[in-house]
Parts: sequence; structure tokens; C-alpha cells
Amino acid sequence: MKPEQGTHYLAVYSELSRERTEEVLSALKNPGVLSALKRSPIGSFTIGRTGSKLFPGEYNWRDKAVIVDSARKLGVQYGADFRPGVTRNMSAATLDKTESMRRSLLQETAHHLQNTVPGIGDSVRTAFADPAKRPITRYAATSAEGYFAESFVASVVEPDSLAEYDPVGGKMVKQPWA
Repeated sequence: MKPEQGTHYLAVYSELSRERTEEVLSALKNPGVLSALKRSPIGSFTIGRTGSKLFPGEYNWRDKAVIVDSARKLGVQYGADFRPGVTRNMSAATLDKTESMRRSLLQETAHHLQNTVPGIGDSVRTAFADPAKRPITRYAATSAEGYFAESFVASVVEPDSLAEYDPVGGKMVKQPWA
């Protein structure tokens, strides 16, 4: 798919069909996500094979670029049951390949918001230091950045689970669009 421009991004590059690309990008249609991205647009989204089995996506803060790996294998990058506090990451916790890419897109978008929206970094560090926090995934337990990104994804795809399992994380992720 050729580059195009949207209200919350400057360009999209995708190896997927237009229809599949739109399915992945639809993850951003959450009103809160759209509101935050209107204030802090992403430079570009790239959806394609990256050659990395370890990282389903990445965020380049210099270019404000989100990259999502389209190569996904059931049982490796997705296909896990969602179990709060136990699941590796939110993009693994689905049986659907496209949904896994959508979740990676949301996670990398969260990294973008944390790097560009004033005040989020301080709120995230405070929440991560809170002894009452209960990280929603194993990746969320690794760092303040991972905690915010995984909680952000959970707030979109598993909001009730996040609110019940980790109220600290649920409150923290409301800040980007508050």
C-alpha cells in the first residue's frame, strides 16, 4: 500500500492489502486514542515483515515512527490465553493474527504518547513505583515504559480486566486523553 496521510499520522507504509491495513489501523479508532493522537500525531506507521521474531513492533522516537511486524506465527507471536499478570504481552493474548498486529500497533502508539504528551512520563513513573500496582502482563512488569504500554493496550481491548486486576494501571492510562 502506498503512503497516505490521516489526521493522526503523516504516512502509512504497508505490505498488506488496503483492507488488511485498514483492519490493523482500526485499532486507533478508539475515541480516547484519537483524541491523544490529534494533539500528538505519529510521523508514520509501517506494517510489514521486520525479520525479528522477538519484537512484534517498535517505536522510533526520533522519527515518531511506529513499526509493526506483519509476520506472526500462531504459538509464537500470538495464540496465548489472556491471563492477567501471567501472559507475556497483550499482542500474544489473542487467537487472531490481525488482532495481534492491532495490539502491537496500540502498544507502540502508547510508547509514542509517553514520549510526546507532556506529563505522561511523570505519571507513569509514579504509577510504576506504586506498591499497589499489579502489572497486567509480564512485559508490563519489566519497566515503567512497558507498564504504561501494556496497560494502555489492556484499557482498549480488556478494560474490565485492567480495572479489576490493576486499578493503578487503569487510572494511569486515562491521563493521555484526560
